[in-house]
Amino acid sequence: HTQDKAALQKVVAERKQSIKELKIKVEDKLVQVQFEAKAA
Repeated sequence: HTQDKAALQKVVAERKQSIKELKIKVEDKLVQVQFEAKAA
């Protein structure tokens, strides 16, 4: 049973990490779009 909990925590941690990376990508894209809009 403890192994299941550890596996679940690992999955959750990986998911949080991928969400964080996705959020950074989206924010970078937003900054880029705003910058291009100002330059246009």
